[in-house]
Amino acid sequence: MTVGIYQADGRLKTYNVASVATGAGTDIVTGTQNGKERVLEILVSNVTASAKTFDAYLYRAKTATAHSIITGYSLAANSHWRCDFPMQLEAGDKIKIVAGTAASLDCLVTVSESAGRGAQ
Repeated sequence: MTVGIYQADGRLKTYNVASVATGAGTDIVTGTQNGKERVLEILVSNVTASAKTFDAYLYRAKTATAHSIITGYSLAANSHWRCDFPMQLEAGDKIKIVAGTAASLDCLVTVSESAGRGAQ
């Protein structure tokens, strides 16, 4: 489910993913316009009664390189981790989350989109 909140200078969109995958992980958001999208916040929630680990990456399509945002982070039971460091997305760039255990983590990513991007 994607929720859009419109502003005069663009809009904010929140991408929601329940039960982030293990192994290859889950692409939470993919950039579609060169430099017109900016990740404002990543929120990962542990929805279980025990600690779980995860990794978060920024994948740069231009160089085909995954850059670690955080790796092997142990998230306490029923808690969350938040990153509010802005990251510009180019076309094909991705925010990816990899869960240590299946069906244990949910993720929200808030993105600011420039005006004039058009409907999706």
